[in-house]
Amino acid sequence: MLTANISTTSATTPGFYPVTLTDDNGTATFAVGLGVDNGPQVTTVAGNSGTVAGANSTVSVTGTFLNNSVVSIEPVTGSVAPTLVAGSTF
Repeated sequence: MLTANISTTSATTPGFYPVTLTDDNGTATFAVGLGVDNGPQVTTVAGNSGTVAGANSTVSVTGTFLNNSVVSIEPVTGSVAPTLVAGSTF
């Protein structure tokens, strides 16, 4: 087995890319060897502050390719994260 590390940026064009292997015996190409998809990209988070034991706050997340996305809030090590209110939608 061979392993290749790849890197993509937001400028990478989505689609399939050929993967080519070359060794002492020649070259072989798999035409659709690597697929790159448009994943969600967050551009802004607004309303991103609140108070301890305060009223519910609304946080708006905007970006691209957010269809059917789910928001989660992860605690910083050693802390307790706020919880999402039922009915949050995107």
